[in-house]
Amino acid sequence: MPPTSPRRLTKRRIAWIAVFVLALVPTYVTQDRLRTDTPEEVVGAYLQAILDGDAERALTYLDLRIVENPPQTEDEDAYTAWREDYSRAFAGSQGRALIERETAFLTGDALGSVNWNVIAIEGPEEDAFDLDGVATVEATIGYEGRSGTGAFDVDPVTDLITNGLAQATFAPSGNSFARVAGQVGDRGINDPFIGNGFGLFPGVYEFDGMDSPVMALPGQRGVIPPVEPDPGEEDRLAVEVALAAAIDDCAIQAVEAPAGCPFGSDGDIDSTDMERVHADRNIAWRVIEYPQVDLESVVTEAGDGWELHIVLSTPGLIELSGTEDHDEGPVDFTAHCRFDTEHMVAYLNADETANVMWRNDIYGGPYDFDTCRGTET
Repeated sequence: MPPTSPRRLTKRRIAWIAVFVLALVPTYVTQDRLRTDTPEEVVGAYLQAILDGDAERALTYLDLRIVENPPQTEDEDAYTAWREDYSRAFAGSQGRALIERETAFLTGDALGSVNWNVIAIEGPEEDAFDLDGVATVEATIGYEGRSGTGAFDVDPVTDLITNGLAQATFAPSGNSFARVAGQVGDRGINDPFIGNGFGLFPGVYEFDGMDSPVMALPGQRGVIPPVEPDPGEEDRLAVEVALAAAIDDCAIQAVEAPAGCPFGSDGDIDSTDMERVHADRNIAWRVIEYPQVDLESVVTEAGDGWELHIVLSTPGLIELSGTEDHDEGPVDFTAHCRFDTEHMVAYLNADETANVMWRNDIYGGPYDFDTCRGTET
């Protein structure tokens, strides 16, 4: 937004201590929203709703559209239709749109994380608006000697704040979730739609694992610093269960190289009969022994966070069987194959379960590897 010309906009300063936020706001409510007459009163009433822990009332002051989460499907038509719905959510609005999972912290529970107060509000002169047709109100909040100022844009037609949320994304870590004051937000690691992170009401938040609270102000785009995973035995067991389930799903694929799986062949197979063979048909996988795992926290290649790598403490074993066709007739074979988790990462979930993911799903690929050579015995 271009800076406001001082010739068009004269600011008057209104200093408020938190307990006096409602001094300029009438105390009657219409449809759960305090009636307001000026842009400053709109912002003051919005911040008071947040301080009261009343997320539902706070949302009534925002120009915000919420769209359902993207479909968990590989159907491109379904995903395209969803993206069109998402785009339409912006139509005719100066505000923004969030998908459902991005609203996880727009709740009363999340608002009680850290005590803070409103220090001051500065508003435009009556009937003065910037080039975007909105009245810009600045509000300063503070806690424990720290303060920050955010600019709130108020639509004079609707009396709604068009930019009333901060936007928070989280640096990579071994968790699939973020949590504040017991409220859990899904980071959407499996979503085809990356999104814009979580919407946050203005305020101060103390996320689990953080060394210090985070201040959120409208229009901000912030990356929450990474937290190094510290997995325990229960986490290790959860990843082991998740890996076994992934292996089972992979083993039903009657192909040499199951997609996104920790085993496979590039076509050259060392059989248990000490022969180099190729699987032409009748391909089948059978788990003989599941691997056991350890977990290792590793800095990402970009250096912007952490990954939880899966290290096999016992290798496990899977059998590949098939038929190789020769001029003199078909030959059946079996081969013993190993597991390979070098390109897999684990994510710990809030419900104490885990996900395992081929890093190809995150960064693109695929990786070429073979786990059925050098395994004749």
